Amino acid sequence: MATLGRMNLFLTSYFAKVAHLLPTISDKPLAECTIAFIPTAAAVEDVDFYVAEARQALADLGATIREVDIASADAATVAAAIDAADCIYVSGGHTFYLIKQLRDSGAGSLIVKAVRQGTTYIGESAGSAVAADDCAYIRPLEDPESFDFHSMTDFAGLSLTTTRVLPHKHNPMFESAVDQAIAAHPEVLAITDSQAVHITGSDHGSETIMVVSG
Repeated sequence: MATLGRMNLFLTSYFAKVAHLLPTISDKPLAECTIAFIPTAAAVEDVDFYVAEARQALADLGATIREVDIASADAATVAAAIDAADCIYVSGGHTFYLIKQLRDSGAGSLIVKAVRQGTTYIGESAGSAVAADDCAYIRPLEDPESFDFHSMTDFAGLSLTTTRVLPHKHNPMFESAVDQAIAAHPEVLAITDSQAVHITGSDHGSETIMVVSG
């Protein structure tokens, strides 16, 4: 377990490209860390290579990986994985499908409690977006055919931070969608696939935010 009461967030666009920076923000050596690895957001996406890359990157850093799909695992398994974790990794994929599963499984509240008690939170793309207080800003990047979110009215995230990280800046596949999101929500913090946002603090009022590059 990390330092009690000190929130430590590592929010990425493409985790594998910046994974080598993780040891610089971790409260203890990665070889001594257990990672609750949550790949759920990618389940409804046709493209999910980044999940395997993230898994391998964490393994290469020496971490022990405990994978749990919050959409299918029972409540006890989810709770045990989160409770035992030094770090929680939440993968990229579909942000709004992820929000639904975080709510339906109860994992969201467990993650919030753990992170506020010092467990490091690692987000990738969708996993970074859900750390925010409101995720509506990321709608232009999400495919309604993968997961129909048109009936959603509540886009609240985990509220670990008020910083709204927008992934995939300058990525040709997302260029138009990113531009739309920035135009509608100029308050977002847009990052490239080679950047990460490191946020520390005890609460929203005392956050320290640093953009780091891989």
